[in-house]
Amino acid sequence: MIRTWVIDGPAKQGLDRANWTHEELADHLKKTQGLQTSRSAVQRFCQKIGIRLYRPTYRYLRGNPDKQTQAKEEIAALEKKHSKGRSSC
Repeated sequence: MIRTWVIDGPAKQGLDRANWTHEELADHLKKTQGLQTSRSAVQRFCQKIGIRLYRPTYRYLRGNPDKQTQAKEEIAALEKKHSKGRSSC
């Protein structure tokens, strides 16, 4: 349940933030499950199950592969264009 909440993000739980904090996750557990816990206990639990609230690397994997490929190509084109325009003054 907590892993899913973190992966889906707080917005999917109806909250108006982009990322969780350990304190907000503890508060959400209390409000939705009636489970009172501390910020530090949530932090230890997340560490134990391998969840990082501030580095959601798994979000990248959920993206649309076609859009990711297109974005990579656009970034590469911009970098190529930028490197051509450099001059030494």
